[in-house]
Amino acid sequence: MKKIRKLSLFSGFSCLEKMRLRLEGWIIMMTFMCGMPCLVFAQDQRVTIHVTNVDIQVVFKQIKEQANLNFVYNADQLKEMKSVTLNVNNVTVNSVLKTLFDDTPFEYKFEMSSIVIRQKKATSSQVDKNIKKSAMLKGKVVDNRDKKPIPGVTVVVKGTSVGVVTNIDGCFSLMIPDTTEHAELVFSFVGMKSRVIPYSSYRNIGELIVSLEEDLLEMDEVVVTGYTTLSRRETASAVSQVKAEQVMLNSKSSIDQMLIGQIPGMAIIQTSGEPSATPKIRIRGTSSITSSKAPIWVVDGVILEDPVNVDYTQLDGDDAAYLIGNAIAGINPRDIETVTVLKDASATAIYGVQAANGVIVLTTKMGKEGKAQLSYSSSITWNQRVSYGDLYLMNAAERIQVSQEIIDKKITYGRVPTALGYEGLYMRYMNREMTYDEFVGKVKKMAKDNTDWYDILFRNVFNHNHTVNLSGGSRDTRYYTSIGLDQNFGTAKGSDSKRYTALMKLDSKLNESCRLGLSLNGSVRQNGGFHSSVNPNKYAYETSRTIPCYNEDGSLFFYKTRQNSLLSSAEAPKEEIVYNIVHELQQTGSEGKVVELIGQLNFQWRIKYGFMYDFAGSYNYQQSKQDSWATEESNFVALKRKYKKGSLEANSPEENQSEIPVGGIINKSETEKISYMVRNKLSYANQFGEHEISGSFISEIRSTRTKGFSGTYYGWMPERGQSISPMITSGYQKILSGLSPKILDNQVNYVSWAGVLAYTWRNKFTLNGNIRMDGSNKFGENPKYRFLPIWSIAGRYALTEEAFLKKSKVLSLFAIRASYGIQGNVDKSTSPELVIQVGALNTSTRMNESYFEYLPNPDLRWEKTTSYNLGADFSFFNVLIAGTFDFYHKVGVDMIMPKQVSQSMGLDYVKINAGKLNNTGYELDLRFYPIRNTNYSFNVNFIYSYNKNKVVKANGGIDVTNAEKLAGTALIEGKPFGVFYSYRFAGINGETGYPVFYDKDGKDYMEVDGVRYPNYALYEEELALVESGTKDPTSSGSIGLNFRYKNFRLSVNMSYSLGGVDRLPNIYRNEYYSVFDPITNLPKDLKDRWQKPGDEKKTIFPTLYDSRVYKEIRKRSVLNGKVYYATQLYDYTDVRVAKTDNLRLRSIGLNYRLPGEITSKLWLQEFSVNFQVTNLFVIKAKEWRGRDPESGDSNIPMPRTYSLLVNVTF
Repeated sequence: MKKIRKLSLFSGFSCLEKMRLRLEGWIIMMTFMCGMPCLVFAQDQRVTIHVTNVDIQVVFKQIKEQANLNFVYNADQLKEMKSVTLNVNNVTVNSVLKTLFDDTPFEYKFEMSSIVIRQKKATSSQVDKNIKKSAMLKGKVVDNRDKKPIPGVTVVVKGTSVGVVTNIDGCFSLMIPDTTEHAELVFSFVGMKSRVIPYSSYRNIGELIVSLEEDLLEMDEVVVTGYTTLSRRETASAVSQVKAEQVMLNSKSSIDQMLIGQIPGMAIIQTSGEPSATPKIRIRGTSSITSSKAPIWVVDGVILEDPVNVDYTQLDGDDAAYLIGNAIAGINPRDIETVTVLKDASATAIYGVQAANGVIVLTTKMGKEGKAQLSYSSSITWNQRVSYGDLYLMNAAERIQVSQEIIDKKITYGRVPTALGYEGLYMRYMNREMTYDEFVGKVKKMAKDNTDWYDILFRNVFNHNHTVNLSGGSRDTRYYTSIGLDQNFGTAKGSDSKRYTALMKLDSKLNESCRLGLSLNGSVRQNGGFHSSVNPNKYAYETSRTIPCYNEDGSLFFYKTRQNSLLSSAEAPKEEIVYNIVHELQQTGSEGKVVELIGQLNFQWRIKYGFMYDFAGSYNYQQSKQDSWATEESNFVALKRKYKKGSLEANSPEENQSEIPVGGIINKSETEKISYMVRNKLSYANQFGEHEISGSFISEIRSTRTKGFSGTYYGWMPERGQSISPMITSGYQKILSGLSPKILDNQVNYVSWAGVLAYTWRNKFTLNGNIRMDGSNKFGENPKYRFLPIWSIAGRYALTEEAFLKKSKVLSLFAIRASYGIQGNVDKSTSPELVIQVGALNTSTRMNESYFEYLPNPDLRWEKTTSYNLGADFSFFNVLIAGTFDFYHKVGVDMIMPKQVSQSMGLDYVKINAGKLNNTGYELDLRFYPIRNTNYSFNVNFIYSYNKNKVVKANGGIDVTNAEKLAGTALIEGKPFGVFYSYRFAGINGETGYPVFYDKDGKDYMEVDGVRYPNYALYEEELALVESGTKDPTSSGSIGLNFRYKNFRLSVNMSYSLGGVDRLPNIYRNEYYSVFDPITNLPKDLKDRWQKPGDEKKTIFPTLYDSRVYKEIRKRSVLNGKVYYATQLYDYTDVRVAKTDNLRLRSIGLNYRLPGEITSKLWLQEFSVNFQVTNLFVIKAKEWRGRDPESGDSNIPMPRTYSLLVNVTF
């Protein structure tokens, strides 16, 4: 007897509700994107299919791809169908299905956006008999993580054709025959693990709630590269992908700040706590010597350019880019769906000559089929400032004790310490300006006041973030729109950042073969910060706490600085200029503003026979402005003026010698950048039995035009309408040539052709091939260098698809991958042409004095990197353990470098292709899932990346100086890129307490007439340098712990880095010829300095420097050559180098999602609360004494943050 089958798709979904949803969709589309294409009926859509002797499921797949229709069927029943041969062109889906199922025991039915295949219905008499023995089961399918409903789940009675599909609310109704006492229900959905549930266990339950969990082997099955979208089994490349929601940090405003330690092979170092700071990113090491080392950013297939043509990650200093930001600083992280990192040549070759540093592809969110959803997320974050309790620095009382010792030992100061610290009080007492009791009282008050510079210059601050988005759509049209606001304040007073973002996306099906996509992404960001002469963190760290900020009456306390003694006589002011940090912050500053608009159009046309045409066009407009200023009241301008404002008579000879008698100084930079891209792609995809093949041919034109200027302007008067009126003095005329504004106009054009090929057999073997040829106006006239072919080949072999492993209970997945190819890089800051910079007008000749910017090189060509990759994907025990492993080797040749030439040519160097740079490394991504059930889950993620690079060939014609070696900028063949050196420390002399150093012969002494004298100083030619290491870590990664109990989720993420070293903060701070100045604060380490013979065995810190004693023992005279004193050498010795290895508790998060039965009563779809703490602590080498080894001397150290996020969906 045939069994009755009743199929209901979107049960309970009334016609009225359908009409309401469609009306909502029309209104939203008209509002945001000016119209929506007409809908077509599913059965009337047209398809083209050419297959020979294939399984019927292959035909289903092609219909799904061309018509966006889903199939619901029982695969076991369809095995009765014979192989299919079909050749049809542009016919309706209904016609195809009629051809397939006529004269078969099956029938089909269109249900919304699905086609249900079932056995033909039984006769009416049979139906009547079975109805009496049937029972209705109602239920709901939800995600086991967050209990959100899952629409589109197939629910089938096992072994029968009885089945339904869950509606938009995850609900279903299914008729179960009584006679099937042992019936089982099968629940299946793409990306989720199928569940089989006995009906008998739930027959008396009113409503069945079924939870499905993610199938971890299928979670990342779609890989988006920007040019192509492939399933994981179709790609053999080294690609890592993560969902944005998995790395989201409430306290961060940019996605790059959230990816630290989250991607194997990608090292990220965040050196600044500025709210808009740009981190340093390296994918698989350093792939260039002088060109950009940062990866390129791609958003929805469009390459984004930095606002200005500078690789910020190469700039000196920790805060170089925070005012402008990088290419993705204007992208709201909450609009991002996935982050995909392309690492090997097979993955990046499609991007041609810009991809040697890797590619980061961001895919933004798109609405899903269903009713409109309005979501609002808001977070508030409390940033905790740094304090002296976190650092190992002397307080006022401890600093007074050092001053007392200096005075007791009658050590000579570098200047008369008037009115500063303990020394100032002591001088007043000795000059009988106060009694002894008054002196003691003021010293005690000074120790008690203990000026807290971090409290004065920093603050605990609240930041907030808001995002509203609206999304939804029908089967044919989907939309997503959002607006966002970020308001962030740095913990240093005067640092702030504000960003407005907006995104609108529409994807619509025009007819059965064409789709149209539109998107518009805009942002405005404003950042405020500090003048280059002011660093609040460094000032608070280095300034003595005996120095007050305010007088007793509350006015600012100004003191004389050491600037006269630290500057040459020609640069030094005529009188000592006074200083107060709060006043200087009021009189100086900087700000940046960037406006960006990105428009994109995508058109897709499914032609015939598996061919498809794609068009993509984009337009990107960026306008950036950056100002940095100092008023005439500032110390910065006073130093250039060389006297206090108003202390000289007007029109005096001294005033005429000043370069800026009146007004302040402002540096202005404005840039307008317009980029456009036009891309055409013709692709083909088809399946022939067990063979799947796809390929694409791509042509692309891209152009970036930059217009702008930068300049320094004297005589700035903000109080007079921002006027600029410099006084034309003789001093001003001397420097005028260096103040000429620079025009930043340039244009870079690219024309490219590319081909992509992918082949898969039985899901077992996969081959990928890519080739691309780029041409640009950035390279020489020689035709053979203008175009560089970039290509790659890769393969994947899935051993677990073999019959002998397919049913293994131990090995769930094991696939090996290999790739080889060429990657390219371009130096945007160079030119093959002769470039002349027009200078200032010569007052005598009345002609502009010009100079060479670049010397010509017609053979200048692309940098080229050959990449090898060997990898494996694996999982064990039904995905209890899963992961990937990759080993790579990269050989970079034709690296662009400077070559020294004769100065008679007008420049010291010309850029040529002369360098060679290698990178070798491996990376591991390991995931462990010990607990996974409906109420509980626990998993551990471990990521490890290792990279070692080596400069194989450098330009031998350039001399390497000791200064470059000490700074880590020297290029030394056979050594890692960025390696730095240090002087060799021989210890503390037991008799004098002064440091001793090894010379180049390995001796710590000099011998004169048979007498040995310790090397307290060295001549320049005696200096010995030893390799210390590199600042960039060789290893990095993270450890993640995630625990879920019902609707609660706890996540802990720790990041680590290993193998890097750096110099500890200087102790002498350029005070090389005298004892510590009263304004200088000292580390507490100096409390353990050498005091007496024997101390040298337990300390590395020397005694207090006494110039009179040192002059007698150094035994080297400046008359015989340049002498490096002990105080000059000590801070740069190997003993002042420490490992930067660290383990950082990066974040702890607790999330709670309100149950669905409660949210439904509140007329909500979702409500969740998330609490996060970031940067809670850092485990590091003890030498750093509380200082963050990665923050350096940035304006703001990395703060500890506490944040609360609320997310509501209506």
